[in-house]
Amino acid sequence: MEETLNLWEDEPETIRPRGGKTFILTDSFCEGAAESFALLSKKEGRARLIGRATRGALDYAGIISVRLSDTITFTYPMSITREARDGRGFQGKGVQPDVYIPFTPAECTGDVILNHAIL
Repeated sequence: MEETLNLWEDEPETIRPRGGKTFILTDSFCEGAAESFALLSKKEGRARLIGRATRGALDYAGIISVRLSDTITFTYPMSITREARDGRGFQGKGVQPDVYIPFTPAECTGDVILNHAIL
């Protein structure tokens, strides 16, 4: 089933940022509402995304899970977004940051993405 709602389709105008710089830190664990927020901010040009691509879980909705046994659960979506249907979805690629920061071992002892944002 195709999604019938596009959250940002009916916005009358793009809201432009005011004042200082706004950054959103993203990583591969960013999903759900946080991933939607990152996408909206990027589409509207309200913030720069710094870090790594998000999880890429925005393409499907209405997730149903059926427990088949004690060790197996079958999970599938009931609907897909128009973008994913048209080949412009986020599965496997996520919302791409404006400034990509590759993972390094230095992240075991410090917040590399945050440090890049505040410099």
